[in-house]
Amino acid sequence: MDITVAERAGVLIRPLAAVHDFGGEAWVLRVEGGHARHVPVRLGLRGARAAEILEGLNESVRIAARTGVRADSWIKTNAQAFTAVSAQNTSNMLISAAVALSVASGALKEKVVWVVQRGRKIGILRAMGRGGGKSWRSF
Repeated sequence: MDITVAERAGVLIRPLAAVHDFGGEAWVLRVEGGHARHVPVRLGLRGARAAEILEGLNESVRIAARTGVRADSWIKTNAQAFTAVSAQNTSNMLISAAVALSVASGALKEKVVWVVQRGRKIGILRAMGRGGGKSWRSF
């Protein structure tokens, strides 16, 4: 049983398998000299097996439904590279954290040494009769 929704006479009809849609833009592969070229088209009515071409092609143009070329995702084929970059980011963060800890540790050690060295001199000043608050202000 066929149900006719709309009919138009004198229109260019092409198989739906030959019409591609990417990002809302319809296009076909136009065959010229043995090569397929991407050609944008404007579609009209679409059925289950065919589509009406309003602009972009004329009756004499040959189009291809399939090129025989298989396209792979660059991200999938280079997954190992993405894993390596992720591992490099992680190691960079760990190295940065180790450097920050090392710098903080060095600064803390320097302050401890400063206090110990000044502590001796403050002890001498106190022994000579100078008060604690005044001794610290000397440095």
